[in-house]
Amino acid sequence: MDIFYPYESKSKKLMNTLKIKIWGSRGSFPITELNESFGGETSCVEVRTSDDDLILLDMGTGLRNFGNSLIKEKSNIKDINIFLSHYHYDHILGFLMFVPLFIDKFNINIYGPGKSDDEIKTKFEAFLNPSFWPVDIDMLNAKINFKHYSSGRIKINENLQIITCKHGHPGGANTLRVEFDRFSVTYVTDCEHPSSHLNQNIIDIAKGTDILIHDAQYTPEQMPKYKGWGHSSWEQCTDLALQAQVKKLVLFHHNPDHSNSMLEKIEKDAQSKFTNTLSAREGMEIFIPKEVLEAVI
Repeated sequence: MDIFYPYESKSKKLMNTLKIKIWGSRGSFPITELNESFGGETSCVEVRTSDDDLILLDMGTGLRNFGNSLIKEKSNIKDINIFLSHYHYDHILGFLMFVPLFIDKFNINIYGPGKSDDEIKTKFEAFLNPSFWPVDIDMLNAKINFKHYSSGRIKINENLQIITCKHGHPGGANTLRVEFDRFSVTYVTDCEHPSSHLNQNIIDIAKGTDILIHDAQYTPEQMPKYKGWGHSSWEQCTDLALQAQVKKLVLFHHNPDHSNSMLEKIEKDAQSKFTNTLSAREGMEIFIPKEVLEAVI
């Protein structure tokens, strides 16, 4: 497990933090090959505050492992807030095997882009069609609340909010910025920027963010071949990180055909453009400290 601190801290003890954990970092399709460094599960990122507020960004196949882990840790968490960037399979497949759905103590809020709450519920009822899956929504014991969102702000509580904006992807997708007090994580996956420039809305929403998690499915050399497929290159990620003045960049949504050595090379190439860059690895944790209680002398 890798642990990184985006700030150099002189503290022995931290109060109020954001924890980001990568449960799935692959794009498009999960891979089953032995892949110890980067993992094979698709998009799922946990953001947990020190107040035990729980946000999940997408529910790709990595959601299954998160759910199993949550049950084992025996925490007091009952409310789970899931924000979907969009509805493509690699971002929702984990729903099928998410154990908390079957436990009545959980209150699960699923936020998806759309015009009404009923629209979101209808999408999931169709997803759980009995012709393709033996479990329907009525068989789930948790309280599930389907909620729609559009571009703007969603307030979870006094200290926690989500800011969203649309970006380019076939069928549409959304950037999600999680803000906890004065700290933030911005999640940009399945994003294709205009060919001549970066999406200004994303630059604006990511401005000054502590952690930018950004789709890096392709190399710059691959981009012309996959124009219109709805993804970014690692070089676009570093350019955006520089323009938005972010503190740390995490390359995400790895191409399922990219090997460990290829992803390590991409990471190194990206670091030559934006030093504070990491490639997302399954199980990686990043902590953002809020304030120092005890200074080291």
